[in-house]
Amino acid sequence: MVELQGILIRRVIKNDGQVIEFAPAHNTIVNVGRYHVADMIGKKSSRGFTHLAMGTNRTGATPANSALVSELTTGGLTRAAATVTRTLTTVQFVKTFTLTTAKSIMEYGIFNSQTIAVGTMMSRITQATLTLANANKIQLDWSIGVRRV
Repeated sequence: MVELQGILIRRVIKNDGQVIEFAPAHNTIVNVGRYHVADMIGKKSSRGFTHLAMGTNRTGATPANSALVSELTTGGLTRAAATVTRTLTTVQFVKTFTLTTAKSIMEYGIFNSQTIAVGTMMSRITQATLTLANANKIQLDWSIGVRRV
């Protein structure tokens, strides 16, 4: 039997390159994400997880979540493809977003599609409100590990 575990490292970077926040957080692997991983193992799906998204709702993450509660679609924070790499039993998703307007962020997710209406979410994290200024950058560095239990 295996278990999926993840950690998100969030970096906020000012437009001069200075890192002004570094915040790690453990995630919740949601049920629909587990089902999709099982489908990929059983070759019922070939669409892997490749996209990261953020939202504005702080309702706690639970396994029953199937989407972000209030996903952002403006201000430079639209769901986007991450650079995805694998090392043995860990998959890493990295994406840097540049804000085009000030925003507040409270939730984060990993998805298998750019399209909100059809994508499956694998994982969700909620954190305290992060308020970002125009031209700030937020880098999401999210690792999902597979471990034997």
